[in-house]
Amino acid sequence: MSVKLCVFSLFAINFLMCTEICTSDNRVTMPSEEILSQRLEQYGLNHFIAETKLPASLAGKKKSPAQVAVAWVTRFDDYSQAVSNKQVKHIMQLLQPYIFEALLQDEPTALQELARYKIYTPTKGAEDKKGDKVVIMPSKEILSQKLVKHDLKHFMEKTELVTSLADKKLQPLGVAMLLELALDGYSRSVESMQVGVMMQVSKSDIFEVLLQDAPTALQELAVCGLYEGDKHKE
Repeated sequence: MSVKLCVFSLFAINFLMCTEICTSDNRVTMPSEEILSQRLEQYGLNHFIAETKLPASLAGKKKSPAQVAVAWVTRFDDYSQAVSNKQVKHIMQLLQPYIFEALLQDEPTALQELARYKIYTPTKGAEDKKGDKVVIMPSKEILSQKLVKHDLKHFMEKTELVTSLADKKLQPLGVAMLLELALDGYSRSVESMQVGVMMQVSKSDIFEVLLQDAPTALQELAVCGLYEGDKHKE
């Protein structure tokens, strides 16, 4: 885990637990476990949910913004320490503000309170309220055909990527997370560092295959530094 992330987490927890924000009357009733899980799954956090049980820990309970933040940050740290893949950790860091917005989607006042204490920085989507960039992924059959066409049959057969993507409503960063986890699993299964490196080099090509009909999603991933666009073809 990066020093920056560790400092953020420790500061956030201590700050939230020791200042007036923890005594706020602005308590919110959290949605059901199913709803919270669906929101996080849009960001490809299925594995995170299974490992941390975050939705279950919050579902149906009355929580202050501070308590929601502490629940997310502590599990975020635990998960980041358990994961060895640097790219997965990087995407997790990019996801932090989006997860606050997902957990407190119906509670703008709670998000404002966290922003006021600099625990959370609103994303562009939250500010202009036009940031819903959910991508409806193609069917399993179509995704399989696309991957096979681009000589990725072995990768497809050795991973659960197609199953995890097919017919799902995902944010661009969710697609990135699920692809990164699949690439990590693939390199482990073939036990070849060289293959792992080659697949990482081909990642932008795979994004183009998966998001062929979603150019806006590719643009967002490019802004995040996860997709190289035409640069990888030079």
